[in-house]
Amino acid sequence: MTAAETEVSELVLHFLGQPKVVRDEVLLQVVQHFTRYLTSGLGSDVSHLPLRYLPPGNVHELWLQFCSEHGETTASYATFHKAYKDVSHVLKFRAKGEFSECDECEILKKAIKEAPKHDMQKVLAATTDLKKHYSDVQRCRDLEETLRTIPPGSSKPVLLIITDGMDQAHWRVPRLPNFRAGKAFSSPGLSRPKCIVQGLWIFFFGVHFLIGDKVQPHDSSFIIEAVARGLEKIRQTARDRGIQVPDECLIFCDNCSRENKNNFLLLYVATLVARGGFKMTGLLFHLKGHTHNVLDQLFGLVARAFQHIDTLEDIYSVATAIRTILERPSLKNFLGDVPVSVDILEGCRNWAAYFDEMDVRLEGGLLGSSNHCFLFLYRKDLPHDVQQRVLPLRNKRNQLVPGYLPHPLDVVLLQKQFLWESSMSAEPKVTIPFGLARAFRTQHGCVPLLLRPTNEPMTESWLNLALALLKYYPADQMQRTVVYLQHLAGGRRGIDTKFPRLGWWESLQGRPDVENALGVSIEPRHLRTLIPVIETRVVGAPARRAPRAR
Repeated sequence: MTAAETEVSELVLHFLGQPKVVRDEVLLQVVQHFTRYLTSGLGSDVSHLPLRYLPPGNVHELWLQFCSEHGETTASYATFHKAYKDVSHVLKFRAKGEFSECDECEILKKAIKEAPKHDMQKVLAATTDLKKHYSDVQRCRDLEETLRTIPPGSSKPVLLIITDGMDQAHWRVPRLPNFRAGKAFSSPGLSRPKCIVQGLWIFFFGVHFLIGDKVQPHDSSFIIEAVARGLEKIRQTARDRGIQVPDECLIFCDNCSRENKNNFLLLYVATLVARGGFKMTGLLFHLKGHTHNVLDQLFGLVARAFQHIDTLEDIYSVATAIRTILERPSLKNFLGDVPVSVDILEGCRNWAAYFDEMDVRLEGGLLGSSNHCFLFLYRKDLPHDVQQRVLPLRNKRNQLVPGYLPHPLDVVLLQKQFLWESSMSAEPKVTIPFGLARAFRTQHGCVPLLLRPTNEPMTESWLNLALALLKYYPADQMQRTVVYLQHLAGGRRGIDTKFPRLGWWESLQGRPDVENALGVSIEPRHLRTLIPVIETRVVGAPARRAPRAR
């Protein structure tokens, strides 16, 4: 028996000798312990509650935790276990295997199991591969931790941004006190709409949450809008606190090609350099299956506190609840002294269509298991040997762009398979040439003006939900929720085109200092003095030797 279990046993023996009044108080503590998992806005009638899950574990571990939280008197394990059995049909432990595992880990572990036990070379090789994979994951995490601890006032500051979306299952609305007929509201014909919650942690500058309705597609346009609004907020923070925003910006995202690792987000990050917002930008990804980071820890803290919020009438009450949680002193210690904001995305700019007009496509190396580091710099800032290796621009039909001439302010892409590697996984490529960046801004404006289309609303399901609420609750209490469901079902949510102005983004004018130094017109012969150019050579097939005379 462990020391902790011995201590708990002594407390139980002490409990058995207590009078009946004390025993009743302890039993009440046990009941309240389980009730707090079940009554977070869903009522207390066990027969009508939906299934809830505890973290992976067992009843004995939960009992030890319960004993450590209370005083000298505590319930025996038998009493505690009996109380759990009464609610076990609606409160279960989540299995460890239900959490997604890295595909590479699974393959390597399987290789170790299937390796012949008598063939130690194969066992050793498979074990070595798995250890190397774990080492790569740890180096990735160490690099992220190093980057997020670099202050803005250091000699080589970096603006680090981590963005990710929370599990939408936490944010269903409405959530009501004494929720009646829980099973009736879980029928296939009724569906409580979820809210999309995107978190953005800009280290030393702020933590920002953006919330969207269910009809908002959680795509690249959503992510770009969140990052763009976050960059606007840090400018105000920098002015208020008298600190300088770093010239280099790195963005960590989830390793998902549908939302993050795709052409649109890469072009947005490249455009930040092309318009002179930063001297260097990067889009970084952890290894697939190992993407959890400090932002996910924050999500876990928010979700844990969110369980005990009883009333959520609509998306606006979700925003208020998250804002209240983030302002708690306990979370302030975790976040540090930075501004916190929670905004609602009433409408989203169509960034995907905007960058699609650029006629530049980045493809290849975008799979979850492929490259994990994409850096964008001006051609003039590349080392001399790297400048010589830059490949010419091709359009999205993989054709060389006619009339293209190299320029010091061309934006070049550098790719690495892993973040910490010093070597590139592919030759550097021109992504946004100087002429294209200037012409695109003139022709298409600073920001997209069109609204990103919304998803089709679940009209019938949401209207049925509104009718069911009016059936079980007084109409005056349901007015706000019913109006929200009607607007959502009628397609009146997510279509607001009064976008907040992106003042900093619109003010970017490229690098006029470099342009003025180079002169109005740059001829190719002048470029050769700035940028080494590899001469084009035509190499023919070797001539066949004449047969030797016999």
